[in-house]
Amino acid sequence: ETLHLRGDTNVRAGIRNWSGAARLARSPVKIVLCDVLDKNSIAAALEGVTCVIHCAVGTVETIVTGTANMLEVALEKKVKRFVHVSTTEVYGSVSGGIDETYECHHTGNLYGDAKLDAEAFCWGYYKKGLPVTIVRPPIVYGPFSRDWTVGFAQRLQSRNWRIFKGYGDGVCNLVYVSDLVDGIMLAARHEKAVGQVFNMGGPDSISWNQYFQKF
Repeated sequence: ETLHLRGDTNVRAGIRNWSGAARLARSPVKIVLCDVLDKNSIAAALEGVTCVIHCAVGTVETIVTGTANMLEVALEKKVKRFVHVSTTEVYGSVSGGIDETYECHHTGNLYGDAKLDAEAFCWGYYKKGLPVTIVRPPIVYGPFSRDWTVGFAQRLQSRNWRIFKGYGDGVCNLVYVSDLVDGIMLAARHEKAVGQVFNMGGPDSISWNQYFQKF
């Protein structure tokens, strides 16, 4: 939606099934079926595509095998840039400031571990010649964010949710969705981004309580 509204990109949105197209269909963007677990579906969706922004999410199989399938077909189609949207959860539970050189490791968290395995496939295909960039956002908030915006707003409106002294004073790592889109597109277009990984957080470091107070 953001890319279409800015009018600077010819957007093709890949979705798993048509039931997920209701919101996208409000904008005149091309929508195609793209099941990341079906290479034939991927191949049809990527026909003529020069840049892939891969942000499919779901089961461990969807994250890991789906990413491997996307990379394989993108290489076959000679895609000029492949941006994989990962997560800062690949770092595990850490405190203090970290950067992209911080060592990632499996922690037993299914989502974080699956994303780390998907990243391994990215680097494998980068070595095969696919121009890959990885971005690692933390919590993404903004319009239509069910878990991190809408859900919290509903809890606060219920009057059963409040500011939690102590418990809610921990750092809430956030990035606004449109800011993340800006970062992703810069990663997709800048020649020096190939073969790199970028943490993409917001400009401010606030606590959970401060975030709740914004509602």
